[in-house]
Amino acid sequence: NVEKKRSFLISNVFSPNGDLSNDKMKVFTGNDVEKILSFNIYDRWGEQVFVSSNINDGWNGFINGKEGELGAYVVIISATSLKGDPLQLQTSITLVK
Repeated sequence: NVEKKRSFLISNVFSPNGDLSNDKMKVFTGNDVEKILSFNIYDRWGEQVFVSSNINDGWNGFINGKEGELGAYVVIISATSLKGDPLQLQTSITLVK
């Protein structure tokens, strides 16, 4: 499943199980995005499990060197458009195996 919200394309389910298919949670941007300011993922208790400002980074499902728990996580992405306008996406993803 893939959903598009504003200028971001993100899969809402990923399976970091080593089969080389959908192993990382990544964000893809539209042509109107100039820069990713922050890409954050939080667990259900609000603890940050991943942070990056590099669009090429993706979360591999590990938290402090251990496999993350199956279930829902919150993704918050902040960016700027080519026009300098702020862009933000807040959505949830599900980690499955």
